[in-house]
Amino acid sequence: MKERLYEILNEERKHEIIPFLKQLTAEEKKTLIPTIKKLDREISKVVMTKNSYHTAGSADQHSIIDIASFVCMDQKHYGKNYWSLFRDKEQASTILEWGCPYWFSDFINDSIDAEFTAFDYHDILDWTAKGYVQPRPELLGYHLSHQPSDLEKYPETLETHFWYLCEFPSKSLPFTREWMPLVQKLIADDKIERKRFLKECLLAANRNFNKNVTGWFMDAFNVLKPSDEELIMLQDHLMAGLASVQSKAVNTILAHLKKIVPDPQF
Repeated sequence: MKERLYEILNEERKHEIIPFLKQLTAEEKKTLIPTIKKLDREISKVVMTKNSYHTAGSADQHSIIDIASFVCMDQKHYGKNYWSLFRDKEQASTILEWGCPYWFSDFINDSIDAEFTAFDYHDILDWTAKGYVQPRPELLGYHLSHQPSDLEKYPETLETHFWYLCEFPSKSLPFTREWMPLVQKLIADDKIERKRFLKECLLAANRNFNKNVTGWFMDAFNVLKPSDEELIMLQDHLMAGLASVQSKAVNTILAHLKKIVPDPQF
């Protein structure tokens, strides 16, 4: 069994690793873990040349070990974030259809703490439909933040996931230029509820977002130019926003409060 893995790796027979793993029992997979870790260390060694450096293993060898690790290890032993495994969508689909690890859903949900992932909002919806992942709102909000073009592709996106985005946005949300005009258009088309979004913008003041994300929601609130009637309706949220640690949020809210102070309903 170990010898067979060595053979596949040394001869770079990537196409043979999945058929090999399929024939193993759960106990045999567990037995292979020390060997997989040893081979991973060997191919990950850095080789220096005069003008560059690279790892000892080839791309196919790294892929073979990534697949073996994913299939044989549990979440505790898996350890590394083998995002390269998911760059090949067809290969990842084949592995998951054959045997999705019991820990896969937790692994994907925890990925929002990673600097990079090789999957996106589409993949998460696909894996959810197939039962591989039970996505947390944080995961859906984070990944949808990067794909404004997908807002109208799936019914659940505007119905539910957009509101997750308001509560759990990516830190890079403000830097995607198309978001603001797109949200304005969807509100104008009655595809996003205006009053609910105005409320979410104010709630952003106290959600511990970074300065840029909080600022984006304040800008969105201003761009929508809430009427005095809407401001009266939202006055409790305006007042709560004054406790924000972000000066832009406080200044924005004060400016709107001044408009409704003379109103008898204030």
